Amino acid sequence: MEIQFNEEYLQQFRSLLFPIIGKELITGYNIYRIVDKSKKRPSFQLSYFHSDLSEKDEHRTALVEKLSDYGVIHLTEKVEENIICRNASYITKNLWDDPLRTRYFDTSGNKILEETLLDFEGIIIAESLQYDMNIGVESEKDLALLIKIVNKHLYKYIRNVQGNYVLKKGEKALNPDGIPGAWDIPLISLRTDKRKIIEGFSEISEIIIEMQGNEEIMASLFIDRKTKQFLNELKSKSQEFSKIPILANSLFVDKYINADFKQFLEE
Repeated sequence: MEIQFNEEYLQQFRSLLFPIIGKELITGYNIYRIVDKSKKRPSFQLSYFHSDLSEKDEHRTALVEKLSDYGVIHLTEKVEENIICRNASYITKNLWDDPLRTRYFDTSGNKILEETLLDFEGIIIAESLQYDMNIGVESEKDLALLIKIVNKHLYKYIRNVQGNYVLKKGEKALNPDGIPGAWDIPLISLRTDKRKIIEGFSEISEIIIEMQGNEEIMASLFIDRKTKQFLNELKSKSQEFSKIPILANSLFVDKYINADFKQFLEE
């Protein structure tokens, strides 16, 4: 399941996309090996993005056990096939707990030593090996159950309906139902050909960039308000791309994808 991506491929996408991150148009991207495009896609495919979904990770074990507790046995029997590896590049903050073996860069592609991160001024791009867990379902009933599991167990803190932290004694209240390793704001996406409004999700755009000269490697990124400016950047570089609609959890869209960069970095 674990894949090592060729450094030449990684550098090609860094050269293209790091400067655009520096222009504050996107917050990051993921690199994948392209899967079989002829494979039939389920009516709904929910994808959960996390760094700790390898076989040895407690977070993965807890998640699979939780799916089993809810009776979603048919989704857990082939969990290995549902998890894919990706190379993630994203804007990080000094206080984030990035995965082990994370590498750090500035927006020009220069490496930043980990021991100098606290003194670095400007945008820091983290790059690490991470995972997606993809779960496909055919019925809206199964989809509703998956979303229930996500909302109850995959967030570290309790938030109110406005998306703000609930405080207890001046501290952010931990989610008592959160599983070990749950993130503050995870990314959950939903692919479907059915144009539906799903509570807690926002429709945004996924941009796919296939590597020139290598049909097996692609970059994927999510974008919303700055889509037009970003696509103009790609067109100015004569970079081909495809754009498709996708749903993502609204909290991640609001707090990360559409965040004001300066405010985000200072929070």
